[in-house]
Amino acid sequence: MNVRFAPDQKQLAQIIRKISSSPRAFPLMEVASLFFSNPEACLVVIETKQDKDAKSLYQCKACRMVCLDRDVVAAHVLKNHFEEYFEKEEIEGEEPVGSFTSVCKCGLSGILLGPVNHHSYAAKVKEVHMAMYASMSVEDFRSRIQTLRDPESIEQWKAECKTKVVYKLKKGAKPDAEPMSMLEAHAVMKDQIADSAVTTTKRATMPAKEARSVEDPSLGQAVKEAWAREMRSPLSLLFALRAAFKHKDLHVFKSGTGRKSEFVTSVKPVPLDAEHAVAAARDIVVYLADHPGCKPRDLVLGVVPDAAADSPELAELKRQVRWLVDKGHVIQYSNGSMSVPNGTKKPKAQ
Repeated sequence: MNVRFAPDQKQLAQIIRKISSSPRAFPLMEVASLFFSNPEACLVVIETKQDKDAKSLYQCKACRMVCLDRDVVAAHVLKNHFEEYFEKEEIEGEEPVGSFTSVCKCGLSGILLGPVNHHSYAAKVKEVHMAMYASMSVEDFRSRIQTLRDPESIEQWKAECKTKVVYKLKKGAKPDAEPMSMLEAHAVMKDQIADSAVTTTKRATMPAKEARSVEDPSLGQAVKEAWAREMRSPLSLLFALRAAFKHKDLHVFKSGTGRKSEFVTSVKPVPLDAEHAVAAARDIVVYLADHPGCKPRDLVLGVVPDAAADSPELAELKRQVRWLVDKGHVIQYSNGSMSVPNGTKKPKAQ
């Protein structure tokens, strides 16, 4: 299997809008961290080998949970998405008639199952087991059943029996369709719905939040290992981001010395030949070439150190900086610092 990461398209669109609306350059690693810091914004892509012997992936269409076993996913659908297909109704009935000296209770959930000698007991045991503890063996579940002999518990069970719970299909059911018990509804879910709620694929995408708690042990381990690698160096997410930014006409570039960092911006960096630039622009470019990463205040002090706050010189400097940034001859980063693109030519020494 191959596990990689991709940005959620909705979250990605918001970030692209932010970058596109600004002339500043944003560190690509910081952008990537926005997705990892929010599991809802990051997707996990799981792929199996593309050959005839490769295993298939089975995915729940509702929540996109992935597994290597179709039966496990079908059971997941039954357990977690039952209420999406059925609506519950309560019908008032009559209190059970008979002599009852004890009542059984599920030791796990606390649900009263009824007296062993009542006709509803076996169905109630099966119903609670299927609905809540299907992964547990029937024998193990039955071993947790407790017997209560106090009159209060018996009266409580009688009162609960007066309200009968039935289920109806939310979609496709006729208005006069017969209501079903939970066992009957589960049978319909298993035989008619669960199979169509599962898709077979060689490539599955799911939200990172769900992927990190995937039920399949082998898939869970693969996701865990891939997540640890990606946190150290988000290669697959960065690859996906570069492609997405390029598609939206944004520009990814490297800046700095040595091991250069990557940035993304809406303005393409364009090196300027300062030899042929006007004096004000030339002074700015030369200073930034010699002082990469300087802040606007440092630029002012370096180019027009004696200019007053309301002086024409300072106003012209600001105008030139805005023009140079808009044209890509000066890069202004998200933290306000500035530099010139790689390849910028300074005037030749006289």
